[in-house]
Amino acid sequence: MADRSPPPARRWPWRAILAVVVILPFIPEFVIITTSLVAEWSGCRASDNSACVFRWGGESKTASESTSAGQSKSSSDIKSADEPKPAAEPKSADESRSDGKSKQVDDSGSAGGIIRDALEAGTTVGHRFSEGLAAVWLIVCCILVTRGWTGLSSRLLLVFVLSVICAFAPYFGPMLSIDHLKNANCGVDKSGLPCRIYGSNLTDAAYGAVDLGEQILEGAGIVLAVFVSYLVLAIVMHVRASRRVAGPAH
Repeated sequence: MADRSPPPARRWPWRAILAVVVILPFIPEFVIITTSLVAEWSGCRASDNSACVFRWGGESKTASESTSAGQSKSSSDIKSADEPKPAAEPKSADESRSDGKSKQVDDSGSAGGIIRDALEAGTTVGHRFSEGLAAVWLIVCCILVTRGWTGLSSRLLLVFVLSVICAFAPYFGPMLSIDHLKNANCGVDKSGLPCRIYGSNLTDAAYGAVDLGEQILEGAGIVLAVFVSYLVLAIVMHVRASRRVAGPAH
């Protein structure tokens, strides 16, 4: 019997769609990593006390520099970004936390604000996965794998890898994406300490990402059920297909 599996050219679209589906839930983590790279390249540091504001087409500047420039618009002499700025009075942890919350809207365009919004989005995705989105995502991936690959071993290997990703990445991805940004102003490993990254308050978002790891048991159960179901179904389909091929020979 002739092989009725789709030719390789027809399988590539399914593989491309699978790549998109796999990447979509983890866009917030990519945004966090990309933003931090751009901020570091622009001269900002995660431990800075002032917000790192991007000026597209030029160098980045801190929030204190922006405020200073705005207040001196009527003056013909604008201070350079390299001039020393007066040191701010130290604030307690509670004051920093409340102050950061009050300025969250103002620093939404800064590196810290972008990272905070992306971190909150990634945490939301993780919660949705634990509530059942993991099953939908993995089932869609299983269908795309079945359409894009014909070999049983290839299908099972890919679905296994996707299952591992689905079981861990949504719950630990947000936390790991900011792990390289921990600094003297951000210590989410100890309960109660505020977290400031690039001058922005990320305390709630950071602790939310840490707490998300507790959802892994619920998510892993969903993933295991889908993987076992696909394993049985794939083997049954393979056996039936083999019998149909061998039938005429007998």
